[in-house]
Amino acid sequence: MKHNLKDRVALVTGAGQGIGAAIAKRLSKAGASIVAVDVQSELAVSIAHEMTKAGGKALACCANVANKLEVEEAVSAAIEEFKRIDILVNNAGIIRDGWLANISETDWDSVLDVNLKGAFFLIQAVFPSMKENHYGKIINISSRAWLGNIGQAN
Repeated sequence: MKHNLKDRVALVTGAGQGIGAAIAKRLSKAGASIVAVDVQSELAVSIAHEMTKAGGKALACCANVANKLEVEEAVSAAIEEFKRIDILVNNAGIIRDGWLANISETDWDSVLDVNLKGAFFLIQAVFPSMKENHYGKIINISSRAWLGNIGQAN
């Protein structure tokens, strides 16, 4: 099935590599303008350049999704560049593998901040644009890491 996303703008977190990069490329091939958000600036720039070189429109934004200010700045840059956000793909996620008895509070907090608060911050930041334009799709991705291993906490 072919999808036409011409004139749509998609913001993808964790877009610099792996599943996030594949999602960003696929949305770009379907015609969407892409906002490639990654905590590693060089990865975001590289993937945005790759999509632009292939004829798409892309903007690279460096942001830690666990930081509300950085999220708001990335969304503002996206709206400044493309005038709106139609699709949000919350793909960024981390794991800090650790046994229940040994996992640090810092590692626990890091996982919750990126995987949960990050998605919340992004949804909150893009919602006004989606509401104003009467259109929005939000895709929240998880991994099989939730299955975990015996004795692991996060």
